[in-house]
Amino acid sequence: MRFVTVNEGTFDPAEAGTWLHCVPDGDPSGTGLPVMLSAEYNRDVYVARADPLDTGIFATGALSWTLLGTENSGDVSDHWHVVSGGKHYVSTSDRATANLYACAFEPDLSDAGSPPTSGSTPIFSTSSGSSTDADYATNDHFMYPTRTGVAIGVWKSSTPCLVVGFVESDLTLYSTAEVGDSALVLANGSSVTRMAGSGSAALAFLCPSNMSPYSGGSVMRYVEANLSLAVWAEETTREIEFTSDDHLAMATMVRFPNGYTAVTYRRLEPGLVSTRGGPDYGDIVRDVYDDTGALQSRDALIKYSDTRAANRPHTALYTSSRGAMFLVTCWDEYDTLNSAGLGCTMLVERVFLV
Repeated sequence: MRFVTVNEGTFDPAEAGTWLHCVPDGDPSGTGLPVMLSAEYNRDVYVARADPLDTGIFATGALSWTLLGTENSGDVSDHWHVVSGGKHYVSTSDRATANLYACAFEPDLSDAGSPPTSGSTPIFSTSSGSSTDADYATNDHFMYPTRTGVAIGVWKSSTPCLVVGFVESDLTLYSTAEVGDSALVLANGSSVTRMAGSGSAALAFLCPSNMSPYSGGSVMRYVEANLSLAVWAEETTREIEFTSDDHLAMATMVRFPNGYTAVTYRRLEPGLVSTRGGPDYGDIVRDVYDDTGALQSRDALIKYSDTRAANRPHTALYTSSRGAMFLVTCWDEYDTLNSAGLGCTMLVERVFLV
């Protein structure tokens, strides 16, 4: 496989400061802008339609960023963004309460600012709501589309495991399931994708073994699971590891039509936790695995340095109207010299399968 860069840039941190997601949706409203971007600034989520191949989108003011208006607007600590059933869904973690909320809005942004489907009751809560548990950690959660809405995954520290909540299109929680246990330790900062060529219940999870760089090394665990009677049955587990002291987290994964998989994650080398830039920023690394799970390539998209580091990668596949395939990778940039956020970077690469 080959990846050829066709567009790359960094957004103004006052427009897209952290947690940038790129969500292709086919442009159902005919705007000529085939993807929806979402990012955080000043504890709020902003969204904008964009053409990922347009090299001018990174200029300040080039995109029309719109305040989404989530239930916990002004106190968002992170978010996830997917499209399901023709609507866009955004889930948000609340910095003060650790509650998790979700909202849905139209692709043309006609209801952004006050989404009509916006749950005032938390999906997950440490004190009240649809699903209550003092051990829930909703920060660094994930979400994926289902046939009837979305599923949102949070971390339960006491087990420790991932708890996946299945949410209807009206944002009501109707069931939960657990992934992992004390024998298979999984942490937050995870992601999930559907298994290639399998039913809607077959999923692949990417999960770090711990999220705290102060706790030493962390491997990235790849877990395949099937949903059966609301119970997750582990089938396959593999680990991605550099050395025993490296800390790997915040992974994301896409599958290509040829069965290959791109896994992108943040890698923190031993000894960097106490240096300027804080514990969260390091390299952004991409692995490519073939359809047998064998590693084919490993490349650093950005390397930690005295002036630059990164975190929170998110990836998406975008296919143009002419059928060309592109891999879009987003991450947060950090100025390690001046201890300041630089905004979100988006890398767009043409994908050649052979």
